[in-house]
Amino acid sequence: MHPNAERWLLKHVSEEQREEFREEYRFFLQELWGPLFNYQYDRLRSGYPLLHIPFQTSAYLYYTDLKRPLAFEFVGERIKSGQCTVKEYDAYTNRWNRLAIRDWVHFRFTLEMFEERPDVCKDVMRRGLLICEKGHVFMH
Repeated sequence: MHPNAERWLLKHVSEEQREEFREEYRFFLQELWGPLFNYQYDRLRSGYPLLHIPFQTSAYLYYTDLKRPLAFEFVGERIKSGQCTVKEYDAYTNRWNRLAIRDWVHFRFTLEMFEERPDVCKDVMRRGLLICEKGHVFMH
């Protein structure tokens, strides 16, 4: 991992989250964010951007320096495997809804997506940044 990514991760992400989502963070910081932002992470934030409540079903990164704010969610094993409770799934859905009604661009990724379809993930990242830079969705 790029040294800047490693330093950022140690400073901004809890040990528990680093352990559970280690590979997701590694891929995102090294392969998606790093090349687009010259491996500079100073404006990238960690955690759910609206409410600072503890939960273990996902991990979030976000960026607000564009016309529209942008959030990235790493979906955890309990959600992916269907082992979460109804209450956990409702909270997971509610977090998505809260971002949507506040006009956030919000993308969900899984480790399997990073491993099996990295080019799709990179394309989603590029398109998401364009949407946020322009402030609206565009077709082409």
